[in-house]
Amino acid sequence: MTPSVKILMTTDVSNNKWDYTDLVCKSILASQKAQITLVTTGQSYEPKEVDYAECIHTGISVKWENNFQKFKMANERVGDAINEISKNFKPDIMHLNHYCDNIDYPVPKILTVHGDALNNIKWTSFNMHYHPYKNYIQKCLDSSDKVIATTKILAKNLISSYEMNKQINLIYNGIEWDVPESEKDGMVLLTSSKSLLKKHNLNMILQIMQRLPDDMQIFVIGSKPAWLRLPEKLQFLGNISNEELKPYYQKASIYLALSSWDIFNMNAFYAAYAGCALLACDSPIFQEFWGDSASFFDMSNSDNFMRQLNNLLENKLVLDKVVNNCRNKAMSAYGQKRMGYEYLNLYKNSQPKERISAKTEEQIKEDIFIQK
Repeated sequence: MTPSVKILMTTDVSNNKWDYTDLVCKSILASQKAQITLVTTGQSYEPKEVDYAECIHTGISVKWENNFQKFKMANERVGDAINEISKNFKPDIMHLNHYCDNIDYPVPKILTVHGDALNNIKWTSFNMHYHPYKNYIQKCLDSSDKVIATTKILAKNLISSYEMNKQINLIYNGIEWDVPESEKDGMVLLTSSKSLLKKHNLNMILQIMQRLPDDMQIFVIGSKPAWLRLPEKLQFLGNISNEELKPYYQKASIYLALSSWDIFNMNAFYAAYAGCALLACDSPIFQEFWGDSASFFDMSNSDNFMRQLNNLLENKLVLDKVVNNCRNKAMSAYGQKRMGYEYLNLYKNSQPKERISAKTEEQIKEDIFIQK
């Protein structure tokens, strides 16, 4: 049977970007007959493979770094590869998950902005050293037919930092996990090293380590730098996939979300599905995702953190309430099927070379929407 739509999608092989792409593709294929070709960037010792799409690994590492010309040359190589692949695959639509300004194959281009450098002031400031990056991102936004932001905060960041001449579509990430019933074995705290090892977070955690219950296990997603001396109580799990992390999500009672800018939020989604209470820093991004479902603490106040943590540890009614609220929020708002449906709907409504007339900042803000 001829597929109803042919999609060329780009993705990095890093865990969160790959997990997101994998979930989007599975959801699309579950809803509609489609043919997908994945073009990957990034270097991996174990190239990602799937049985539902052709994976073409470029092996090109595209990183935000100080050497803009090196960054641009890597992106141009990716763009050349995409143009060449498209001549044979002949996609109906391109779903780009990274910035590339030299793709000229004539089909609608959907650009999903996951954050990348957009949350970092140095890329969007007028510092002459970094200004080329801002110009490059602007060109990529302009050449895309549709732009998707994965959070409202990111959409506002785009509007305030760039000249947006088109509507921003808001599509939250999502997962699907039929979690088997499991008994939590004692109090286990799960967190991520990416945020834990930031100097401010690490200092706070070290201050409160001695105040945590003696029987509380602490698992850290990610690797510990060899040079860093930390208490043995922190057990680092290494850089493993969310699939491999599932037993730890099921074991943990509390997931500690420390990042002030977590665009993917995949770890928190999996933790909520598995019945973890989310204890998150009081940042706008987590407030947007979880509202009054999670328990929040002041990142600059270790006493406030301990009060919120003890409230969960010592009061089972409070813990159960946060667990249920977080699980229900994750399943209702951040499901994989919903995410796939919204992307499919966007594909169907995309027209070649569509351009929306320039609007004022206030008008664009009013246009940001979540497709139901």
